[in-house]
Amino acid sequence: MSYHAVLSGRGRMKPPKSAQTILEVKSRKGHRAREAIFEAAIRVAGAEGLAALNVSRIAEVAGIGRASFYNYFDSVDDVVAELMKRLQEELEEALTEVHGEFDRGAARFAACVGEVVKRLSEDADFANLCREAMRGSEEVREQFRKASRPEIEAAIAAGASTLSREEIDPYLDLVGLAVFSGGAEAKASSRRRQVDILLRAAGMA
Repeated sequence: MSYHAVLSGRGRMKPPKSAQTILEVKSRKGHRAREAIFEAAIRVAGAEGLAALNVSRIAEVAGIGRASFYNYFDSVDDVVAELMKRLQEELEEALTEVHGEFDRGAARFAACVGEVVKRLSEDADFANLCREAMRGSEEVREQFRKASRPEIEAAIAAGASTLSREEIDPYLDLVGLAVFSGGAEAKASSRRRQVDILLRAAGMA
C-alpha cells in the first residue's frame, strides 16, 4: 500500500495486534503443540514401548521439527514424567465415583478394578500406555500397589480375604498383570475373568 493511498484515505492500514493478543495466540499455539507431543508420545509408547520414545520419533509422529520439541520440553524424560502424571490422574478420576459408592474393602477393590477394566476397553491408546507403564516403570507399579493396599488391608481386617499381609504386594502384582498386560488387544471379558479368578482365590468374591 502506497503512502499516497494511505494519506488520501483510499487505503486503510489494519491496526497492529496488541501485545496481549499476540501472547494469547502464542499461548494457544503452544498448548496445541504440547498436546500434539503428548498424543504422539502416547501412540509411540503404546505401539512400540517406552524404550522407543526419543525426540526424533515423537517429533515425526507429532508433525513438528526436532528443534520445536525443545521449545516445550527439555528432554524425553520430561515428557514421560508428565505422561505418568496424567495417567495417574486419569485413573484416579475414573475411580472417584466408585470410592463414593463403597466402603473401603473387598467390594470397593473389586469395583475399582472393574472400572479400570471398563476404561481400558474404551480407549486403545490409554490401554497400551498403561501396559507399557506397568511393564517398564517400577514407580507406576508401586503407585498401583499403594492405591490398592488399603482396600486389601481393610478386607483382611474384616475377615473378607484369606490373604496374609505378607501376600498383599505379590497378589497386587498378579492383579496388575491380569488387568494391564494385554493392552488394547485384551478383551474386557478376558480381563474381567482373570480378575474374578484372582478375587475368588483371595476369598474376596
